[in-house]
Amino acid sequence: MRVFQKNFPENSLATSFGQVVAFSVLFLLPEYEQFHPARSLIATVVFFTLTVLKIVLIFLGNGGKRDNTLAFILVILTGLFWSTIYLLELLTQPTLNPTVVVLYILNFSIMSAGSFALYKNAYLIITYFFSLPLLTMVYSFVFLTELSFVLGITMLIGVLFMSIYVKKHYDNWMAFVAEKAKSEQLADQLATQKNELVEKNEKLDMALAKAEEASVTKSLFLASMSHEIRTPMN
Repeated sequence: MRVFQKNFPENSLATSFGQVVAFSVLFLLPEYEQFHPARSLIATVVFFTLTVLKIVLIFLGNGGKRDNTLAFILVILTGLFWSTIYLLELLTQPTLNPTVVVLYILNFSIMSAGSFALYKNAYLIITYFFSLPLLTMVYSFVFLTELSFVLGITMLIGVLFMSIYVKKHYDNWMAFVAEKAKSEQLADQLATQKNELVEKNEKLDMALAKAEEASVTKSLFLASMSHEIRTPMN
């Protein structure tokens, strides 16, 4: 069974399952009289549509460029989904109510988990940072009426810390890829040299066989000539 999309490991079952659990947490919060966009039917439909599409790509994707592009878009849209429902909650009630607090924590956690999962793809992780944590930071600064500076700065520090982590591990990954490419190139060169050596040995064997055949022919000829020369003398 596949656990991640072919040629696009950033789209994995573990990531989708983790986000389903995170989204389910919102429905465990106490009920309030006011409307909560994060728990609305529209938000639920959008979230599970994105999740189902990503899972379909995991099991049915063929690893082609079109599938990879679609997965890229779905990952970014998922990040935008989390930052958007956070914004909608702030527009509905810009205070530190339980839904806003939990969404902030979830967005921070998803950003951290995404850094671990996406660091091998530079364009994807940069776009993901803009779509989720940086927008969450901006929304906190602009719309939150309580502790907006503290929460905004906390998210910014988180982004900076995870950026350092991503940069370090991305550099290590690229170094590994480069070394792997050099090893494969060296292996190809060794295989080519081995084939050339085998071909040369075959040619040498053929030349040696011909030389031995010529030597035998020469010996037979000399023996025959010697016999012919001795016969008249007898």
